[in-house]
Amino acid sequence: AARAGWDPRKKHGLLRAYETDRAVYEVLYEARHRPDWLPVPMAAIERLAVRGG
Repeated sequence: AARAGWDPRKKHGLLRAYETDRAVYEVLYEARHRPDWLPVPMAAIERLAVRGG
């Protein structure tokens, strides 16, 4: 953040979009490779949806 000159933690919408993108990627990965782990990224998506609403 210091080197870039801005703090991504202050760009809440941008950070939430990135986190959501990563969580969706993880859902797809876990569904294909480790279905037993699917609740982990699903919980992240739920957290992001509740926080975003």
